[in-house]
Amino acid sequence: MSANIELAVTERTRAAVFGLGRIAPNGKFNALYVGRSDENLAGELRRFIGQYGAFVYGYHSSPLDAFRAECELYHLLEPEDNPDHPQRPEGTAWACPLCRGTG
Repeated sequence: MSANIELAVTERTRAAVFGLGRIAPNGKFNALYVGRSDENLAGELRRFIGQYGAFVYGYHSSPLDAFRAECELYHLLEPEDNPDHPQRPEGTAWACPLCRGTG
């Protein structure tokens, strides 16, 4: 996964949402964990090396957009390795767009 991070993550300082998991025999990505990086996607993904076999990610225009997307994916996918609702960034009063929770 480490080499793939270095090849895939080209914009390291943009807000992003990512999924970690495995590739199923049918070729589909199976998300086990959903996370967010507000400013260092590659660094955040490196924290999980050795725990998951694959990752997907998407950039967002702002940390607020990334937070909202992370919440939506959390509710949609219900990833088994996310025991808690995504946390809003410290110092913000952002609410989840689906449950209106603040994380």
